Amino acid sequence: MQAVSLPFVDISLTGVHDTGNKTGNQTGNHRSHPMTQATLNDPATTRVAQAVQVDALVRALEDMGLTQRSIATATGATERSIRNWRTTSAIAPRYDERLRDVRRIVLVLDESLTPRGISQWFTARNRLLGQRRPIDALRDGDAEAVFSAAAALVEGAYI
Repeated sequence: MQAVSLPFVDISLTGVHDTGNKTGNQTGNHRSHPMTQATLNDPATTRVAQAVQVDALVRALEDMGLTQRSIATATGATERSIRNWRTTSAIAPRYDERLRDVRRIVLVLDESLTPRGISQWFTARNRLLGQRRPIDALRDGDAEAVFSAAAALVEGAYI
């Protein structure tokens, strides 16, 4: 089996079943460790997981359902900055770290949600985040709490 290691996510083709749906139930797409593995069956997920350059990552996140506005809000940048990242890959370190946090969370959410569901999750109020929206919590630098809320969803917690 082939494995790809990234700074935040260990992606492995072991533990992925080819049948079923995105519900993460035992009959399909069940992962043995949902917080560290992502499905590589979906081309959009593969692009997010493998994106190294900022321009490729922004495009891949857009393919996963995030808008430039939501990426800007989550990173604390402007929409104009997001457009610039898509063309130049020039990004300040603090924004780069937040963008990588968004990627890590998207890969976790992909365990259970469709791209549209991922986009909606980022913009909906979340009780595990004190009724804050995940994109607002990310902007405020609370990436670990957002990651925990995403992992809770994948593990079956009612949010």
